[in-house]
Amino acid sequence: MLALDGFFAFERFRAIGVNAQGHFGLAEYIRQGVFILEYALAILALYGATRAGRWRGATLLVLLWLMTTVDLTAHAVYGRPAEIGNISALNASAAMLGAALHEYGSTIAVASGKTVLFFVPLLVKAMVCRRSRWPFVVPLILMCALSGMYGYILVKRGPPALIGFPKGFSYGLGTLYIALNEVLDRPQYVPARPFGAAHGDIRNVIVIVDESVEYDYFSRLFQGKRSLYADFGRAYSGGNCSAASNYILRKAFWPRSDSGHVGITQTDSLFALAKRQGYATTYIDNQRVLSDPTTRNYIDRAELADIDHVIENDGVLYKRDEQTVQQIADHAATGKNFIFVNKAGAHFPYRDYIEPAVVSGDRVSDYMTAIRANSVDFLLALQARIPDGSIVFYTSDHGQSLAGGATHCNTGDAITEQEYRVPFLAMATDPSLQARLQRASHTQHDRLTHLEFSESIRNAMGYQLDGMKSLFTSTPLASPFCGLYGSPKVFFGVRPECKALWALSDQKEPPIPPGS
Repeated sequence: MLALDGFFAFERFRAIGVNAQGHFGLAEYIRQGVFILEYALAILALYGATRAGRWRGATLLVLLWLMTTVDLTAHAVYGRPAEIGNISALNASAAMLGAALHEYGSTIAVASGKTVLFFVPLLVKAMVCRRSRWPFVVPLILMCALSGMYGYILVKRGPPALIGFPKGFSYGLGTLYIALNEVLDRPQYVPARPFGAAHGDIRNVIVIVDESVEYDYFSRLFQGKRSLYADFGRAYSGGNCSAASNYILRKAFWPRSDSGHVGITQTDSLFALAKRQGYATTYIDNQRVLSDPTTRNYIDRAELADIDHVIENDGVLYKRDEQTVQQIADHAATGKNFIFVNKAGAHFPYRDYIEPAVVSGDRVSDYMTAIRANSVDFLLALQARIPDGSIVFYTSDHGQSLAGGATHCNTGDAITEQEYRVPFLAMATDPSLQARLQRASHTQHDRLTHLEFSESIRNAMGYQLDGMKSLFTSTPLASPFCGLYGSPKVFFGVRPECKALWALSDQKEPPIPPGS
């Protein structure tokens, strides 16, 4: 068991370290003792499963086998054990399992091979055991003890103290406590307040949320195009993972001045606000997240009830965004509409998001080709099809890091700023509103975040959140921004952690990796 992750447990044991005074104290000895006890209980639980009856023990071992495979794969991808924030992101991305198999197939194969070597002998032992020597309740009691230890450490000392928890048990118990927190969580709620039609009669509000489009790559391809969009430059996403970011975009916020941890607060969904203003609501789902049996981008039943029309595009990935242009035009042609598009964009594996004839095999090149076809060409085609009385808002759910390791959804010190760097565009067919957007794009260039993106949409529909700024704010925004990572929910009283990010236009831009 200790060898599965290269004896990381030994490294973690030694890293438990010294106290603030620079020497080992009683607390450090206790922590080391608890760490040893975790592994002792895990090993006993595994052994107990082999002695607890043929089918019951085998079932328990198979579950642990699957969870250990996920745990080992995550360790290999992230370069360290998966923290509970990573586990939350993995579970929220369950619908992207096929993409993960394509992108990290060799890593998953290695992890699977290791767990086969470990668990097959245990399964054989469980199956050939003719007589149950241990009651089945024994391994269950041991696992309950592990669960209690996990929960106590989580609440008392926080997720970092759980790094190095036995593989398989770590993923399983992390998932269990995430689900428990969902049941217990009562998010703080602040309603949006109507403030009148500040921008005239807007018949169509169209929100485009792209997938995995990093600003620097997008900007290279978008510059020089005959665009009608007001370009607000580089913006920062609310989160570095799809589900969390979409949740923030649609119905959550925090004060931009927050740092370290964000005081995330839920508000009315954009769909709910649109319904109140008499818009017919449409959700175009090119990722088919509503078919995901798990997180569904945090779209719950109440929010789904405010969506009048759902369009779930399927077929080959590189065709989904292209066909969306016509769908938007058709729905916006008559009546009063709020249209929210969850695009396919440029998710890994990038080769699946471009025509097979143009696949190069080079990761960066294929990523840029996906952005060109699914983002730049999409926007240029859309601007020619938008009917009068419309306003369009465009961004990406998060950015992308191509420097190696996980491209996004990282936590802690592994996070790169590129995971949050996204485009922010807006366009209106009304000349006076379009002129206002263009002026605002100069005032707020490189200064906005998803917090202002969502508030701008609320403002366009005649709503606002007290204290929140938008692209329509007349003075340049200069405050720093802290982007959320991990779960967007308060976790047993602990607010979500965030990565410090600055949104000032005079920042030096890091270079794009070679090969682009």
